[in-house]
Amino acid sequence: MHLTEIGRKALEHVSGDPLNKDGYLARIRDLEGRNPVAWSYISEAVETYAAGCFKATAVMLGAAAEAQVLELRDDMLNRLTAAAAPVVA
Repeated sequence: MHLTEIGRKALEHVSGDPLNKDGYLARIRDLEGRNPVAWSYISEAVETYAAGCFKATAVMLGAAAEAQVLELRDDMLNRLTAAAAPVVA
């Protein structure tokens, strides 16, 4: 049995390396304000990363970022509306 270079790198950061899906997701699971849609894309991104599908990983991370930004936009709009501030949509 032998260890590949990718395996050596993964072992260096076993709890936080995306190649260790469970460890990586556990490390980021408790981030405040976790969006369920973004979380599903991040989980998928970890899978595609481990499979070496790096373009798919980038797409999934982009979708996760978009979900977070849209949620932030909606929250800001709701707060401004609640404060009776004029809002241009």
